[in-house]
Amino acid sequence: MIKINRKENVVDKELIYQVKLDGKPILQMKNDTIQNYHVKEGKHVLQVVTKDYVSKKVEFEYFNGKIIEFECYPLHRDSFFSHIFYKIFLRKIGIELRIKADFYL
Repeated sequence: MIKINRKENVVDKELIYQVKLDGKPILQMKNDTIQNYHVKEGKHVLQVVTKDYVSKKVEFEYFNGKIIEFECYPLHRDSFFSHIFYKIFLRKIGIELRIKADFYL
């Protein structure tokens, strides 16, 4: 199982984050929510997408009995220069997605 924690943030609190597993949408997340999703064994790629920003793709390997906890939050700030920087110079990578914990039950 993977657990995804969208940390509370005022910058993009109105946006819905779409979570993609292996390129396919699996979840939609509002601000300050935690969701679980059961995945099959094997190697996978997770990414978070909004209408304006994306996260880097995070690769992970899943085995039965394992819990992988991810957290995501915006990197950009609510200013014109921040939006330009992340959209143009960082090619829309304005969301942080990282593995917070990786453990077996």
